[in-house]
This record gives sequence, structure tokens and C-alpha cells, in this order.
Amino acid sequence: MNKDLVVYGGSNPCVLKILAAINQREPTWNLVGFIDDTPGKSGQFFYGHPILGGRDQIRTLDLEKTFFFNNVFGTMSGRKKVAQILEENGCQLVSLITPGTDLSFTKVGIDVAIEAQVAIDTDVVIGDHSCVKRSASLGHENVLGKFVFIGPGVTVCGRVRIHEGAYIGAGSCILPELEIGRDSYVGAGSVVTHSVPPNVTVFGNPAKSKG
Repeated sequence: MNKDLVVYGGSNPCVLKILAAINQREPTWNLVGFIDDTPGKSGQFFYGHPILGGRDQIRTLDLEKTFFFNNVFGTMSGRKKVAQILEENGCQLVSLITPGTDLSFTKVGIDVAIEAQVAIDTDVVIGDHSCVKRSASLGHENVLGKFVFIGPGVTVCGRVRIHEGAYIGAGSCILPELEIGRDSYVGAGSVVTHSVPPNVTVFGNPAKSKG
């Protein structure tokens, strides 16, 4: 029997492709609908699926039989707020991983999204609430903290540590044995040749701090 799933955040449709791929491989999830706090969205539909309402709707669901996924990725601070709401309400969080992703020698946390065509090398750790977008590549012995965003087509070379809340923009490349500090932002298309301190924005080739 399929398990009921509610997705928090009705603006990013990429989750639907992951769910479709999972259910095509083996029927697993029944998408009940979306939770979204945006005023006026309640009662509308998102790609054919109902928007049940805002966070107040969580308490109307059977939390023992319903699973939740955090679909907010615009900013990691926003994602953290939603994660806190779900955890405070006692929601069961699940990871959604595209079938066929090679997870051997990989540790994956809860509430993680991994899209299609992601390559993951040996001895990689992906922390809770993180997201790895399509066609990204994670080198050997990478460690991703909680709430890390890896954009489409990103290449992270070997032995890189990316700390909690860091955001790596699309098409970026991070060279081996570097650290990306907590809550730092790497602009799209950047080539990171040196470690990045916490709470810093860098971009360019080579990537340099803003200002």
C-alpha cells in the first residue's frame, strides 16, 4: 500500500519528477497535496495536486500515517524555518532520492532531495535537509553539513567540506580539499580555488568575495 505524503512548499515542481520516478520504479507514495503559507493559495492546485492550506492544516492530518517532505529551497534560512515547523509538529520527514542514484559508500540524512543524474563518489556524507540538484557531481570523501544546497551541474572535487547552510550556485566547481563556511554563498558558474569563510558571498573565476 502506498504511503501518504504531504509536501510543504507549492512553488517548486521538481519534487514531482522525483516522486514520479520513484513510483514508476515501485509504487511508494500517494501525494495527498501541498502545504503552502502563501496567502490566497489555499484551495488552489499545483500541477493537479491540491494546496491544502497553510501550516495550520498540519494538525488536521493523521501524523502517524502521513509523511512530510520540505520542498522549500529558495534560501537555506527559509528551509530551516520550515524544517523547524515540521519538527515542532512531530511530522515524520522523508528523503526523496531519484531511483538509480548510486548510494553505495554514502551516508544520507533525513529530508534530503537528490535529483536525477547525480554522481556520488566513495565515502560521501550528505547531511539532513540538504539538496543535490540534477547532474551535480560529489567527489570522494565530501562532507555536506545540514541544510546545504548543491545547484544543478555543480562539481565538488574530493575531500571538500561544506558546512551547514551553505549554498552552491549552478555550474560551480569547488577544487579539492577546501572548506566552504557556514551560511556562505557561492555564485553560479564560480570556480572556488580557496576555502571560503563563514557568511561570505563569493563568485567568479577564480571566486572572490563580494565587495
